[in-house]
Amino acid sequence: MADQIAPQQPKNAAHRSPNYPAFSLGDALEKVRIVYDKDKKTATTPSVIAGHLGYKHTNGPGGRALSCLRQYGLLEDAGGLLKVSDAAFNLLHLPVEDADRATLLKQAALKPNLYRQLKDEYPDGIPSDATLKSNLLKKGFNPDSVDTAIEAFRATMQVAKVYDVSDNATEEESKVEVQTTITPIVAPSTPIIPQVDPATGKSYALDFEGNGRAVLTLTGEYTNADLDDLESYIETSLKILRRSLAKKEQVQ
Repeated sequence: MADQIAPQQPKNAAHRSPNYPAFSLGDALEKVRIVYDKDKKTATTPSVIAGHLGYKHTNGPGGRALSCLRQYGLLEDAGGLLKVSDAAFNLLHLPVEDADRATLLKQAALKPNLYRQLKDEYPDGIPSDATLKSNLLKKGFNPDSVDTAIEAFRATMQVAKVYDVSDNATEEESKVEVQTTITPIVAPSTPIIPQVDPATGKSYALDFEGNGRAVLTLTGEYTNADLDDLESYIETSLKILRRSLAKKEQVQ
């Protein structure tokens, strides 16, 4: 009698969080500015736009970036293609102090379904991270992505001033173009040494001269194509950071 071959057990499906913006509205505006600089309002393919943003694929990180821009209403469909929306065009060109721009910011911030739900649930202000985390976990979020979702939500609400904001905030704090806390990389004072943590994955830390630090953490499984996307994403992010730094220096 022939040996019976045991059926292969299916791999556990990845725990995907409900759809949410991959990054904050401030970061999304920086990315759509790159798209506008390349193609203005001309409709083009998703793969071309992903390439403008430094991604080699329209799935994985590239697909999440495109989805994010669409969730905020910064990209819109055009007969199977995508183009910079009228709202994005106005946000990129209206003066910071223009009341219409402020309205457009709030509209964009509340376009994502998740953000609109959270605003309805917390009309008087954003609660603690612990409360938000509990809420998002109940909505089916992956524990590994919930902190990122909370960070993007807080940053977006602040950029768009959806909740009451102190009237004595400085003009610079209200500018969407300068929304980053990452310090540009300079020559490292210590070597980059990978550290493996069973709970968080493999992390690479780079100490800057002074009091800054950059940390790259990889979790789960990844392929060479994923690393290609990561490399392109980092290169694009550095361009955005240098542009933001240059604008800060001009203001000073």
